[in-house]
Amino acid sequence: VGAYSLTVTDHLGCEAVDSVEVVEEEAPSLSILGGDTFCAEDSLQLSVATNGISYVWSIGTADYPISINTASDYSVTATSTNGCEAVAHIQVQELPAPVPQIQGDTSFCMGEIGQLFVNDLFDDYVWSNSDQSIQTEVSTTDTYFVTVTASNGCTGVDSIDVVVNDPQVDI
Repeated sequence: VGAYSLTVTDHLGCEAVDSVEVVEEEAPSLSILGGDTFCAEDSLQLSVATNGISYVWSIGTADYPISINTASDYSVTATSTNGCEAVAHIQVQELPAPVPQIQGDTSFCMGEIGQLFVNDLFDDYVWSNSDQSIQTEVSTTDTYFVTVTASNGCTGVDSIDVVVNDPQVDI
């Protein structure tokens, strides 16, 4: 960095002088945005914050943002107008989705109340009948769903068919 000059003198004493100013260019600033985890059966949107003029992802695209659905190491290279480059890396991990299983009364007589429950403990439960606990009461024929949320923030869904029998007596 700085000014440099070169003086050349030939055998006759003639001189030639040239100079150059060397400037250190800064590499572009670069960071990857969007997080480093995603839930199974979902995806993650990655984008970049850069003052570079162009960038390309390790998967060969310059799309903005990119959608990731595979756990891997990803990088992005930004190039400034002066040709300087910066590289950022991120290790993306896939989180497991919870797998709830509804159990309980799937067939009972009209006038009775059936009980459905989830087989495991999760952070949150939302049933299709709006209940929000590990179990729910049912009294009509229907398909019941539960959406659970695990401690990692991922969700899972299960459903079960319930039949309420209405015996007919002919006299």
